[in-house]
Amino acid sequence: MAHILVVDDRPMNREYLVTLLGYYGHTLAEAGDGVEALERVRERKPDLAFVDLLMPNMDGEELMRRLKADPATRDMPLIIYTATYRAREAREIADRVGVVHLLPKPSEPQVIVAMVSKALGADQSESPSGAAPKGVAAQLDSVQGLNVRLAHLLDSAVQVASEQARSLTAVRALEAALQDVQSLGLRLTGLIEIGLDLSNARDPEELVGLFCRALQDIESSRYAGVVVLGEDRTPPRQFLARGLDEATSARLATEIGGCMAAKRVLGENGAGRLVIGTRESDITGLPPSHPPVATFLACPIAAHGKAIGWLYVADRLGEGGFSTDDERIAMTLGAQFALAWDSLRVSGELERLVAQRTRQLELSNTELEAFSYSVSHDLSAPLRAIDGFTRIVLEDHSDALTPDGQRQLQRVREQTAKMATMIDELLSLARVDRIELKLSPVKLGEFVRNCIREIVPETAGREVEWIVGELPTWNADPILLKQLFVNLLSNALKFTGRQAAPRIEIGAERRGAEEVVFVRDNGAGFDMAYAPKLFGMFKRLHSQQEYPGTGIGLAIVRRIATHHGARVWAEGEPDRGATFFIAFPAASPAA
Repeated sequence: MAHILVVDDRPMNREYLVTLLGYYGHTLAEAGDGVEALERVRERKPDLAFVDLLMPNMDGEELMRRLKADPATRDMPLIIYTATYRAREAREIADRVGVVHLLPKPSEPQVIVAMVSKALGADQSESPSGAAPKGVAAQLDSVQGLNVRLAHLLDSAVQVASEQARSLTAVRALEAALQDVQSLGLRLTGLIEIGLDLSNARDPEELVGLFCRALQDIESSRYAGVVVLGEDRTPPRQFLARGLDEATSARLATEIGGCMAAKRVLGENGAGRLVIGTRESDITGLPPSHPPVATFLACPIAAHGKAIGWLYVADRLGEGGFSTDDERIAMTLGAQFALAWDSLRVSGELERLVAQRTRQLELSNTELEAFSYSVSHDLSAPLRAIDGFTRIVLEDHSDALTPDGQRQLQRVREQTAKMATMIDELLSLARVDRIELKLSPVKLGEFVRNCIREIVPETAGREVEWIVGELPTWNADPILLKQLFVNLLSNALKFTGRQAAPRIEIGAERRGAEEVVFVRDNGAGFDMAYAPKLFGMFKRLHSQQEYPGTGIGLAIVRRIATHHGARVWAEGEPDRGATFFIAFPAASPAA
């Protein structure tokens, strides 16, 4: 079996050949570019090498030239393994460096194996040798007669060949046209693929790397570079080149921003124009540290009418220069990159704003916690003192007060109690968003019945009809969910206070992708024109004398529901009751 070297800058391509040929018993070595390939050859001379054309540091053509120039590897069979749409350029390169075998990428496994067998067999076969056949002199006369007959046949064959040549010329022209169409189709496919890759990039360096590789690959060029401008246009914000070694790339990065090529491509006002070099005498304007190039194509990279950089490709593979199709593809690639870069910039700005808002929210939460502490201690303490002192005066010194004075002190105590309740509910509202949800399956049927039993003392002296239907199981925080239902049930109980036969129903229904639980009463109801105010803080639709309260209970309900990813709303009609709905996504409930 043979020892085979696979030279390709794409690990996936190398892995494919190593796996396939290893299955047939060959030993394999790998290299990512021409420089690394020469090291592998020095370590162990291969019997055969697969060589890609476009690679960093040293491309395939230069590698094959060096192998052919070295007496030790001159006769080693080589297979050029490159993309189908570069077949014409690859054949020209093969002829220049003296390589026979050319394999399009990708190829079927059986085609690759057959090519390997052919390459090894062709180079390992020996020409037969031996003595001349016996009786040659006796057969000369016969041979001369045959030669005369062959001469007549050749004359006829020349005439036929002339006719066939004309037909063959037309066929080859058609084949060339078809190959051009196929090549363009494959390149357009490459444009679509790189567009998808660029849209998924999330880092500027990753984006530039993907783009530069695709630019070199699709344009079939030895060199490719992309320059993204900084604020003052020099030095560039991002620069990457393919086909150059690291030292040359590093020097070029310091020179490319202010070179003549940049000024020609971008123009004085940054409007930009296309620059094409097709002859060796053309001046490309690349920095002196860049290797000399024979063909050159550059165009601006623009987003929203503003140039953000420029790109170039140089030394197109094959004999010809860059074509009109190459120009269009370069401009299309530049537009794709510009959009991807702008999208990345907007995404980065959004992430920065999100981080800024997060810091502001954390600061607000810290301030809210400080405020809550102040409310619970600095405000509650004076209220308790006022309540205590007024209670002492009423209990110990009531005989020294007039009836009106006693009533006024009693009102002070009532308002103090109301203020304390409001502070407690404000603190409850503030704590809802800061509480980390501890979700668990909650069977709402028994859960709601327990909430009803908890508020039974509020129904003293009243005959309330409670109806609890079949309720689902929700995945929720039991503590917060209890506060939600207690507030809704207490609200229904309060607004049915003037009904002779109060009725409160709790049920559930499925609405699309949501499980909806409702609390319905036959109480005072409300005008739907004021429905948006129901869940706001201190928003009341009835007077304090009619239905006392703080105006915070329903705000807490909405805050708890939102914290769970649910939504709430209400429907009602004056004097005909109200219904409050809580909708959880159907995926949230536990089975």
